Amino acid sequence: MGRCRGGGGAPRPRRDPAVLFPRALSYHYGETLAAAFEGATDVPRCHCAPCREWGAANGTADGLRPLTTFTDSADRADAHRHNHAAWSMIWDYVMAAPDENEAGRRWGGCCERALPTLAAANVGRPDNPLKPPPALRVWAGSGARSRRR
Repeated sequence: MGRCRGGGGAPRPRRDPAVLFPRALSYHYGETLAAAFEGATDVPRCHCAPCREWGAANGTADGLRPLTTFTDSADRADAHRHNHAAWSMIWDYVMAAPDENEAGRRWGGCCERALPTLAAANVGRPDNPLKPPPALRVWAGSGARSRRR
């Protein structure tokens, strides 16, 4: 028995990296983000240290990197740095809480805000390209319940 080597119909591997959309707490491929925000004036921008460095080096007006610029395999290392730095900022915010209950509320709040961020990004895009991960819906629901006590 031979192994399937992928013929003419085999999908081409992606060149664009997966990028964390911090406000949405979700990963999306760079080309997906670029297509989703094509022509938009409200392109998400990141203020993590690697994205500020990129913004300064590339002369962006606000010194930040648009998340729509991670579109090629050459952006992979930058995407990894961005992803790590962005998650670290979120982690620092959550873990700076004075106690475990407040940390849970902070994480739940982040998750609750992420869902409308994705919904707003999909407005006018019938294919809704920016889908929330299933866990995000669960975490957002948990955060909402813990606040009602």
